[in-house]
Amino acid sequence: MNFIKITVLFIITIYLVGCKKENKDDILVEKENVECTHPELPGEYFPAYPNSWWNYINLNNEIVEIEISSNYQDCEGACRPVLQNINKCIQDNSLIQRFYAGQGVSSTIESPIYSTVLDSVLICPISFSTFEQQDVFLNSSDVRYRRKATTLDTTISVNSTIYENVLVMYEFHEFDALHRYYDYFSKDIGLIKRDSVNAQDASDLIEILRLENYHIEN
Repeated sequence: MNFIKITVLFIITIYLVGCKKENKDDILVEKENVECTHPELPGEYFPAYPNSWWNYINLNNEIVEIEISSNYQDCEGACRPVLQNINKCIQDNSLIQRFYAGQGVSSTIESPIYSTVLDSVLICPISFSTFEQQDVFLNSSDVRYRRKATTLDTTISVNSTIYENVLVMYEFHEFDALHRYYDYFSKDIGLIKRDSVNAQDASDLIEILRLENYHIEN
């Protein structure tokens, strides 16, 4: 009889321990989910929702893809989508970059993908045109890239497809006259085309990216 009691007690103990372990795991999973339950949504001219992507054709007739992370991530202290091409957070219409400013000081700064304000010149530690980034700078005058809106709410044709509600962004480099690009963003679609400026003729725009296919997961 004692043997039976001991056996039953042993089985109950194992069951309770197993339940406690399972509950602990559940709590950990729940905590992981809680950390990113209030996402910051992307802007409507670059709707970078998780699992979204855009395929482009470049000058060499090759496919270039811009891809967003599969889910919102805890990124720089907030729940945000991530641009996988450069592993940077997206906050509304900007990329978030952490940088080192010297003397043990680090911080974050926004790098605008686009602006809805005409002729607003904004500093860009990350060039959206080339995905190049600047890691160290001490003040705004050190930042190489500048972006400004040149046209709002226009209509353009790309490979016989008509796009409406298009913003045109111009990006230039403070210290390199050859770095001149135009990006075209269509509302609720994203980047539809990118042009570079001919170094020999500023009126000549060379199409370097053209939207071929896309998927917006929202």
